[in-house]
Amino acid sequence: MEAAGTAFSWATALLIFVVAGNGGLLLPMIAVVVAIALLGMPVTSFR
Repeated sequence: MEAAGTAFSWATALLIFVVAGNGGLLLPMIAVVVAIALLGMPVTSFR
């Protein structure tokens, strides 16, 4: 189930990447993608 959640997070990030990319919002797009990626990963992986 954890893998499915992570896959969903990345799918959402990709969707935002495409939509924001078409809108020309490069920096906000990167910030949102990074935020989603961090939320989709266990915090313990950074220790």
